[in-house]
Amino acid sequence: MRKLSIALGILVYFLVIGLWHFISDMRIEVFVALLGIGGVLATLYVNTLLSLHQQDTQWKNETKRRDEERNHKRTALRIVLLEELKDLRSVYTEGIKTLDDCDETSSVLVPKAVNDTIFSSTVSDIGILTKREVREVVATYRALSRQNTKTLLLGTTEGIPDDYVQVQYDLARVLLSIKSDVISKLDNTVKVLSENLTNTKKM
Repeated sequence: MRKLSIALGILVYFLVIGLWHFISDMRIEVFVALLGIGGVLATLYVNTLLSLHQQDTQWKNETKRRDEERNHKRTALRIVLLEELKDLRSVYTEGIKTLDDCDETSSVLVPKAVNDTIFSSTVSDIGILTKREVREVVATYRALSRQNTKTLLLGTTEGIPDDYVQVQYDLARVLLSIKSDVISKLDNTVKVLSENLTNTKKM
Protein backbone atom coordinates (compact mmCIF):
# COMPACT_ATOMS: atom_id res chain seq x y z
CA MET A 1 0.00 0.00 0.00
CA ARG A 2 2.83 2.27 0.91
CA LYS A 3 4.53 1.51 -2.40
CA LEU A 4 1.30 2.31 -4.26
CA SER A 5 1.03 5.62 -2.45
CA ILE A 6 4.58 6.44 -3.33
CA ALA A 7 3.96 5.51 -6.97
CA LEU A 8 0.80 7.66 -7.12
CA GLY A 9 2.69 10.52 -5.48
CA ILE A 10 5.46 10.29 -8.06
CA LEU A 11 2.84 10.15 -10.85
CA VAL A 12 1.02 13.21 -9.50
CA TYR A 13 4.33 15.04 -9.16
CA PHE A 14 5.21 14.40 -12.79
CA LEU A 15 1.68 15.28 -13.88
CA VAL A 16 1.87 18.61 -12.01
CA ILE A 17 5.34 19.36 -13.43
CA GLY A 18 4.17 18.46 -16.94
CA LEU A 19 1.05 20.56 -16.59
CA TRP A 20 3.10 23.51 -15.32
CA HIS A 21 5.50 23.26 -18.25
CA PHE A 22 2.53 23.00 -20.63
CA ILE A 23 0.90 26.09 -19.16
CA SER A 24 4.23 27.96 -19.20
CA ASP A 25 4.75 27.08 -22.84
CA MET A 26 1.22 28.21 -23.65
CA ARG A 27 1.85 31.54 -21.89
CA ILE A 28 4.99 32.07 -23.92
CA GLU A 29 3.19 31.25 -27.14
CA VAL A 30 0.31 33.55 -26.23
CA PHE A 31 2.77 36.32 -25.28
CA VAL A 32 4.68 35.88 -28.52
CA ALA A 33 1.41 35.90 -30.48
CA LEU A 34 0.21 39.06 -28.71
CA LEU A 35 3.60 40.65 -29.26
CA GLY A 36 3.41 39.83 -32.96
CA ILE A 37 -0.11 41.25 -33.27
CA GLY A 38 0.96 44.35 -31.35
CA GLY A 39 3.91 44.80 -33.68
CA VAL A 40 1.67 44.54 -36.74
CA LEU A 41 -0.81 47.05 -35.30
CA ALA A 42 1.99 49.43 -34.34
CA THR A 43 3.45 49.19 -37.83
CA LEU A 44 0.03 49.89 -39.38
CA TYR A 45 -0.44 52.87 -37.04
CA VAL A 46 2.97 54.35 -37.85
CA ASN A 47 2.47 53.80 -41.58
CA THR A 48 -0.94 55.47 -41.37
CA LEU A 49 0.55 58.48 -39.57
CA LEU A 50 3.34 58.75 -42.15
CA SER A 51 0.83 58.48 -45.01
CA LEU A 52 -1.40 61.17 -43.48
CA HIS A 53 1.62 63.42 -42.93
CA GLN A 54 2.72 62.90 -46.53
CA GLN A 55 -0.77 63.68 -47.83
CA ASP A 56 -0.96 66.77 -45.63
CA THR A 57 2.42 67.97 -46.91
CA GLN A 58 1.38 67.36 -50.52
CA TRP A 59 -1.90 69.21 -49.94
CA LYS A 60 -0.08 72.19 -48.38
CA ASN A 61 2.44 72.29 -51.23
CA GLU A 62 -0.33 72.08 -53.82
CA THR A 63 -2.31 74.81 -52.04
CA LYS A 64 0.78 77.00 -51.88
CA ARG A 65 1.48 76.40 -55.57
CA ARG A 66 -2.10 77.28 -56.52
CA ASP A 67 -2.00 80.41 -54.35
CA GLU A 68 1.27 81.54 -55.92
CA GLU A 69 -0.12 80.86 -59.40
CA ARG A 70 -3.30 82.79 -58.57
CA ASN A 71 -1.31 85.72 -57.14
CA HIS A 72 0.89 85.80 -60.24
CA LYS A 73 -2.17 85.77 -62.49
CA ARG A 74 -3.81 88.50 -60.37
CA THR A 75 -0.70 90.68 -60.59
CA ALA A 76 -0.46 90.19 -64.36
CA LEU A 77 -4.14 91.12 -64.77
CA ARG A 78 -3.69 94.27 -62.70
CA ILE A 79 -0.71 95.31 -64.82
CA VAL A 80 -2.45 94.91 -68.19
CA LEU A 81 -5.65 96.56 -66.98
CA LEU A 82 -3.66 99.47 -65.60
CA GLU A 83 -1.92 99.96 -68.92
CA GLU A 84 -5.21 100.00 -70.80
CA LEU A 85 -6.90 102.30 -68.28
CA LYS A 86 -3.97 104.73 -68.36
CA ASP A 87 -4.08 104.75 -72.17
CA LEU A 88 -7.83 105.41 -72.04
CA ARG A 89 -7.28 108.26 -69.61
CA SER A 90 -4.78 109.82 -72.00
CA VAL A 91 -7.28 109.49 -74.87
CA TYR A 92 -10.05 111.05 -72.79
CA THR A 93 -7.81 113.84 -71.52
CA GLU A 94 -6.89 114.69 -75.09
CA GLY A 95 -10.55 114.43 -76.08
CA ILE A 96 -11.57 116.88 -73.36
CA LYS A 97 -8.92 119.32 -74.53
CA THR A 98 -10.25 119.05 -78.08
CA LEU A 99 -13.83 119.54 -76.93
CA ASP A 100 -12.82 122.45 -74.72
CA ASP A 101 -11.16 124.17 -77.69
CA CYS A 102 -14.31 123.82 -79.79
CA ASP A 103 -16.06 127.18 -80.39
CA GLU A 104 -19.64 128.01 -81.29
CA THR A 105 -19.00 127.94 -85.02
CA SER A 106 -17.17 124.62 -85.15
CA SER A 107 -17.64 120.96 -84.50
CA VAL A 108 -15.31 118.18 -83.37
CA LEU A 109 -14.61 114.62 -84.42
CA VAL A 110 -14.88 112.09 -81.57
CA PRO A 111 -13.94 108.38 -81.74
CA LYS A 112 -16.99 106.13 -81.97
CA ALA A 113 -15.72 103.58 -79.52
CA VAL A 114 -13.05 103.17 -76.88
CA ASN A 115 -10.44 100.45 -77.14
CA ASP A 116 -11.22 97.97 -74.34
CA THR A 117 -9.47 94.95 -75.86
CA ILE A 118 -7.70 93.98 -72.63
CA PHE A 119 -10.83 94.12 -70.51
CA SER A 120 -12.89 92.22 -73.10
CA SER A 121 -10.30 89.45 -73.39
CA THR A 122 -9.76 89.07 -69.62
CA VAL A 123 -13.30 89.62 -68.29
CA SER A 124 -13.64 85.90 -67.54
CA ASP A 125 -10.66 86.14 -65.13
CA ILE A 126 -11.72 89.32 -63.36
CA GLY A 127 -13.01 87.30 -60.40
CA ILE A 128 -9.45 86.78 -59.14
CA LEU A 129 -9.24 90.47 -58.25
CA THR A 130 -10.50 91.80 -54.92
CA LYS A 131 -14.17 92.70 -54.58
CA ARG A 132 -13.34 96.41 -54.58
CA GLU A 133 -11.20 96.06 -57.70
CA VAL A 134 -13.92 94.15 -59.52
CA ARG A 135 -16.50 96.75 -58.55
CA GLU A 136 -14.33 99.67 -59.70
CA VAL A 137 -13.17 98.05 -62.94
CA VAL A 138 -16.66 96.95 -63.99
CA ALA A 139 -18.15 100.36 -63.11
CA THR A 140 -15.46 102.16 -65.12
CA TYR A 141 -15.84 100.07 -68.27
CA ARG A 142 -19.61 100.32 -67.96
CA ALA A 143 -19.27 104.10 -67.87
CA LEU A 144 -17.04 103.93 -70.93
CA SER A 145 -19.64 101.87 -72.76
CA ARG A 146 -22.44 104.29 -71.85
CA GLN A 147 -20.27 107.19 -72.99
CA ASN A 148 -19.78 105.48 -76.37
CA THR A 149 -23.54 105.12 -76.76
CA LYS A 150 -24.16 108.76 -75.83
CA THR A 151 -21.47 109.89 -78.26
CA LEU A 152 -23.28 108.14 -81.11
CA LEU A 153 -26.57 109.73 -80.03
CA LEU A 154 -25.10 113.23 -79.78
CA GLY A 155 -23.22 113.21 -83.06
CA THR A 156 -23.59 112.42 -86.70
CA THR A 157 -21.75 109.89 -88.86
CA GLU A 158 -22.82 111.15 -92.27
CA GLY A 159 -19.81 111.94 -94.42
CA ILE A 160 -17.51 111.20 -91.49
CA PRO A 161 -14.68 108.61 -91.34
CA ASP A 162 -15.97 105.25 -90.11
CA ASP A 163 -14.29 105.37 -86.70
CA TYR A 164 -15.50 108.85 -85.76
CA VAL A 165 -18.62 110.84 -84.91
CA GLN A 166 -19.02 114.56 -85.60
CA VAL A 167 -20.33 116.54 -82.62
CA GLN A 168 -21.50 120.16 -82.85
CA TYR A 169 -20.49 122.83 -80.33
CA ASP A 170 -23.61 122.80 -78.12
CA LEU A 171 -23.60 119.02 -77.86
CA ALA A 172 -19.83 119.01 -77.36
CA ARG A 173 -20.47 120.79 -74.04
CA VAL A 174 -22.66 117.88 -72.94
CA LEU A 175 -20.07 115.35 -74.09
CA LEU A 176 -17.38 117.28 -72.24
CA SER A 177 -19.27 116.81 -68.97
CA ILE A 178 -19.74 113.09 -69.66
CA LYS A 179 -16.05 112.60 -70.43
CA SER A 180 -15.07 114.45 -67.23
CA ASP A 181 -17.15 112.02 -65.18
CA VAL A 182 -15.54 109.07 -66.97
CA ILE A 183 -12.05 110.41 -66.24
CA SER A 184 -12.95 110.61 -62.56
CA LYS A 185 -13.86 106.91 -62.61
CA LEU A 186 -10.69 106.08 -64.55
CA ASP A 187 -8.56 107.89 -61.96
CA ASN A 188 -10.21 106.09 -59.07
CA THR A 189 -9.85 102.64 -60.66
CA VAL A 190 -6.21 103.27 -61.57
CA LYS A 191 -5.55 104.31 -57.98
CA VAL A 192 -7.14 101.16 -56.52
CA LEU A 193 -5.30 98.79 -58.89
CA SER A 194 -1.99 100.60 -58.39
CA GLU A 195 -2.24 100.47 -54.59
CA ASN A 196 -2.98 96.74 -54.57
CA LEU A 197 -0.22 96.09 -57.09
CA THR A 198 2.27 97.95 -54.88
CA ASN A 199 1.13 96.05 -51.77
CA THR A 200 1.51 92.72 -53.59
CA LYS A 201 5.10 93.54 -54.60
CA LYS A 202 5.97 94.35 -50.97
CA MET A 203 4.80 90.93 -49.76
